[in-house]
Amino acid sequence: MRKSMRYIACTMAAAMLVMSVQAVPAKAEVKAEGSRIISEAINLTAATGIRLSVKKTTMWTGKSLQLKVYGTTRKPVWKTGNKEIATVSKNGKVTAKGPGTVSISATVGNTTVVCKIKVRQPSVTGLKFKKKIVVIEQGKTYKSQLNVTPKNVTKPLVSWSSSSREVATVAGDGTVTAIAEGKAKITAKKGGISDYYYVYVKRGELDSISFKNTTVALKSGESYYQDVISKPVGYANEEFSWQSSNGDVATVKEDGTVIAGNTAGTAMIIATYTDPDTDKVLASSYYTVNVSLGEIQDFSFEKSNVTMFPGELFTPSITTAPLGYALTDFTWRSENTGVAKVLSDGRVQAVGNGTTNIIATRDNVSRSFTVNVAVGALSADKTSLNLVYDSNDNTNYGSGGIIHITNPSRSSLYYTTPSGSSIECSWADPEPNSKGASKDGAESADLIVRAGSAGVTNILIYDNKGHVLTIPVNITNK
Repeated sequence: MRKSMRYIACTMAAAMLVMSVQAVPAKAEVKAEGSRIISEAINLTAATGIRLSVKKTTMWTGKSLQLKVYGTTRKPVWKTGNKEIATVSKNGKVTAKGPGTVSISATVGNTTVVCKIKVRQPSVTGLKFKKKIVVIEQGKTYKSQLNVTPKNVTKPLVSWSSSSREVATVAGDGTVTAIAEGKAKITAKKGGISDYYYVYVKRGELDSISFKNTTVALKSGESYYQDVISKPVGYANEEFSWQSSNGDVATVKEDGTVIAGNTAGTAMIIATYTDPDTDKVLASSYYTVNVSLGEIQDFSFEKSNVTMFPGELFTPSITTAPLGYALTDFTWRSENTGVAKVLSDGRVQAVGNGTTNIIATRDNVSRSFTVNVAVGALSADKTSLNLVYDSNDNTNYGSGGIIHITNPSRSSLYYTTPSGSSIECSWADPEPNSKGASKDGAESADLIVRAGSAGVTNILIYDNKGHVLTIPVNITNK
């Protein structure tokens, strides 16, 4: 009878447990078999009754707290809401790191329980640097070694300052950066408490140099300056030797300042550092300067009026602002090409009697000078002569080997050729009274020109009254 009553009581208890389990959001298989249903129901109830040993607390920085999970035999997964405030190990040990509030959670299956912790840190009572003197090389950094009292102040939030930011700077975390040679006082302060140490910055041996701008465009007359970028930093431009690869295009001063010259083109600006003790070149670099002529403002000719004789050549002398322009940089024209014409290189050649203006133009600026071709001056039927040299026939005059000269003033005629010239000349009949001159009073004369070898030269024909003709001669091989 007693056994029957026990069985009934156990069955009723199991049934009540099963009914309570049905309200719990957990998975379990209920089996109507005596003690097994009781065992499974008890385990499930335990899983839904999870709790932490501490739900809410306050901790000091640097201290630890062991949290425990009750109501389950399963191992929980621990997690912190902010590692900067507090960390938690896989076994539930919490370590306070910095001031603030954080949640520490433990999770078992689908159930999570939380402990809220407020972390406080004690007030700073002392600051002391480990080193009072530190030597740093230019360009390097150093992390200040500051001891804070009490020791469990993890975030003292001190303010930092440098007495000379030109020598060394200090960041909010105490990191010092060496800028230039010298001495700086680094101070840490919290309220009325402070300490300091001295930083001495020394310059390291130069490793390499470079330039920020590797290509620079300038106009004639402009100047340009840029600092050398050195590793380590701190080397001044005046410590380098400077050189320009093309002094006509650009020159460079001792401090590295570049002056664009009066010639368009490209120049390399080279900086070199030599060890003053060993004379060894430690570093060298360069950048490129491209110089162009700026828009012309004004220009003028040395002569405003020129007298010429037919066939004569004249090279104008020109002054420009800015400087640097050549004759070929202008557009030329003659108002009367029957009197004088302008060659492609800017030279003027007299053609016939009369007066004309020669006009040069650049950037909408025009200037002119006057050419008077004198009456009665010498003239020739050719302004240039092209010859063909035949090594097998010394009598071959080539194409146009005779120059016919008109001499209205009936003056004595002479000719000359440059020393070492590749041509031979002689007057045609009638034969001259002396070598190099025609008969006095000849109204015209023919000059025979023979090619001695291939090349380019000039023949100068003149008289005793100051009249001059220049005939360019071009000789090619047959």
